[in-house]
Amino acid sequence: MAERAALSQHNQADAPDMGREAAGEDGVGDDPAGLEIVLLEDDAMLRAAMALALRRYGLVVHAMGSAEQARAVLGDNGAIVGIIIEIAVGEGRAFLTDVKKAWPRIAIVVLTGRPDFLLGRAKGPHEAHLLKPCPMQRVVTTMRGLIARR
Repeated sequence: MAERAALSQHNQADAPDMGREAAGEDGVGDDPAGLEIVLLEDDAMLRAAMALALRRYGLVVHAMGSAEQARAVLGDNGAIVGIIIEIAVGEGRAFLTDVKKAWPRIAIVVLTGRPDFLLGRAKGPHEAHLLKPCPMQRVVTTMRGLIARR
């Protein structure tokens, strides 16, 4: 439980003021590149809310409900530079392994509510792990940082 509290506190340390975030005043929403990402989340309502929030930051989002759908989009689109995956998705772990093999330079942000999954897990060079709940600004900033370092 202490690990979860520490990770959660780390995630929330830079939670944005929602009024400024929506207006793009923090500079995060001003990215002209329109980075293209895949969002893998099996809960339809959460997927829709996350996709909307990510789009407000200027990202082009392919919101998928299954690993099969996400694989299809990745296979057809060389412009995709990142993936945000909710690891609790039943197929999430196998999908994560497949992505690392097939697309070794793609940026991966793993979101999970299970600190036991994050702690002690080896990350790839273009991978970050965040514990939910996590401010969307942190997710976007993390994704952009990974992409910039590729």
